[in-house]
Amino acid sequence: MTADSAFAVCRGLAGLLLEVWLSLLGRDDLEKFTSTLDEDSVLGLVQDLLVVRSHTGIRRMDGPGDGKRDIFSKLPSGQNHLVQCKYHEKASVSCSSSVLDELPMALLKFGYSSGLFVTTGRISPQAKREFMDNYPAFQLEFLDGEALFREILNSPVLRGLWLENGCAVQANYSVQVPIYFRSILGEASITEKWQKERHLDLCQYLSDQTRGALDVTLRHSWLDSHHFEPYAEPVRLTQPEAVLRKVPCWLLVIRGAPLPEISEGTNYIVAGLLGFLQTKDIPAVALVGRPKITPFSGSDVGFDIELPAEVMGLIRQGDCLKNEKRFYELQETDEWTALCDARVSEIDEVRYYCHSEDILVDLNYVSNLSTNEQNLKGFLRQTSEGYWRSSIFVRDTAERIEALEKVIGLADEEMDIFDGKLAAWLHPSLLGNCVTLDADAPGFLRQAPAELHAQGLPKVALSEDWAKRSRTILNACNELGLIPVESGQARHLVAAFGNDPLPEIRHGHYTTADLIANFESLPKPISYKGFSFEFLVAWRSSADLSLSNLEAAISVALPEAMLAVEHFDGAAYLVIRIRALSEAAQTGKIQSLQLRIENAGRSVLNRVTLLESAHQTAGLARSQRATRDYWYRKTNVTLKPDSSTRDKEHSWTIDAQGNVIKSESFTNYESRSDV
Repeated sequence: MTADSAFAVCRGLAGLLLEVWLSLLGRDDLEKFTSTLDEDSVLGLVQDLLVVRSHTGIRRMDGPGDGKRDIFSKLPSGQNHLVQCKYHEKASVSCSSSVLDELPMALLKFGYSSGLFVTTGRISPQAKREFMDNYPAFQLEFLDGEALFREILNSPVLRGLWLENGCAVQANYSVQVPIYFRSILGEASITEKWQKERHLDLCQYLSDQTRGALDVTLRHSWLDSHHFEPYAEPVRLTQPEAVLRKVPCWLLVIRGAPLPEISEGTNYIVAGLLGFLQTKDIPAVALVGRPKITPFSGSDVGFDIELPAEVMGLIRQGDCLKNEKRFYELQETDEWTALCDARVSEIDEVRYYCHSEDILVDLNYVSNLSTNEQNLKGFLRQTSEGYWRSSIFVRDTAERIEALEKVIGLADEEMDIFDGKLAAWLHPSLLGNCVTLDADAPGFLRQAPAELHAQGLPKVALSEDWAKRSRTILNACNELGLIPVESGQARHLVAAFGNDPLPEIRHGHYTTADLIANFESLPKPISYKGFSFEFLVAWRSSADLSLSNLEAAISVALPEAMLAVEHFDGAAYLVIRIRALSEAAQTGKIQSLQLRIENAGRSVLNRVTLLESAHQTAGLARSQRATRDYWYRKTNVTLKPDSSTRDKEHSWTIDAQGNVIKSESFTNYESRSDV
């Protein structure tokens, strides 16, 4: 049994025991729990429940003129959400349908579509049916006393904060929030330097910022990277970072604040700390790790629980604090769009498109892999190296290699070496789980496993079978007078004439689609200098003469451009690709990714427009800029499609808010919204 399956079994048993315990839960026990609550504590409990459910912007609105709204919040998707609470001292008291109707009435009044009704009493079966069936336009949920108690027992956070000996007891606790700072332009940790030089100044600045509104302290610490995963190591490691393999950070300790205020208070403090850095002329990004609840010293309740929060990067521009995703997101503007109708199989063809100028840009982002990914790839690489050492390699003339293959079968891989060949009979695990190379690059293991199996190449499933086969190969080599090559020497030969078959991978390469739909999985913090842009412009003409003249003009005016002439359905397209670096990255000026793209695109467009104006007499008048049309004919992907062109099944599309829309068969990316 694997570790994952054992963990799944344990979770299943724990869930089963919980269900059995709840089924045996007596009415007296439930009455004991609800009797120790009051109206105010119920609201506090529900607020903490919303925090556990990853709601944001949680505000208590109970009181005169609240329109029957008790708690306002935002769902993880950004949708507005309302909670109506009804306290009953006795768990046996039932809520009527008229009480439940107050929630959808409030939703209708304020234009919201999602709500939750919570009571410490009971909800009759008839009321439940009416509540769920009578309002199909709303997303409604209800929790009665027993369901609320179940939520507490299922959540380590709520159980630790609110339950003691079967009674509702709100514990005294503090929250520790790890915060890591990195220079945006230098891409190096700056926290360690603070510890030595700026600690007193920083604490005084923090005290002035909070003005006693929050009881906070700050202390330096070294933490494992899992508090910030997916975490990308800085380009330049300090000596302690390289030796300890830990993250230098600050622990922000907040005491006595309700959970819903922790996030807002943390953002306020981080904004102040980034402002402090701005006064020192250090533009920085703050990575806020996963908070942890710890008990007060001397507390009767002992717990140490990590809150279910996402790691968040924050950047300050002037007086504005921006989420890292907001800073690097590709926005829908009057000119630029990421809308497309790419299928799942066409995900790599997604581009950011300027429809007003008919030009597209392909974004490439390179970052250090997260620590977890590096560890995983290192383990797989070490395992593959063992299989490589078990493989058999023979170097000789082509004729002698062919003679050996006639006896034992074709080699799994072959490579030309000087005037001979290097043949490899690889361990079957390498054929199924190898580190693959670029398909166009020479060398071993350059094909994906699916391609190898599709060609009918043999795959031995068991190690015992491979041991038998390897003995057969070695015996055949002895009979023919061939001497196998040691595995290390074979790897050096492959690397010298192609690529290392088992490279150490420390960097990840990400595409435009990753930035749009899979931003949360990118290693954090984002590398400001890790972006490069490739702009593409295409012209269409029915006459090759026109394009030939334009091609000659472009080669002189834009010598760095890559030119190509392609033909589709009787039309000729001249395509230019221009790589551009952000001026902001070169000058040291901090700008959002959107602004960097627009500025770089404007520079490219100015040169292209001048070229078009200057060469009208060279036949350009008979050519049209047709980038969108070219991209559709080349990739079958329509950029900025209208409703009539969105007819693909299983399409990957993006709506006007930047959310990814997928069909049920869509599996490559999850639908994500900005929070």
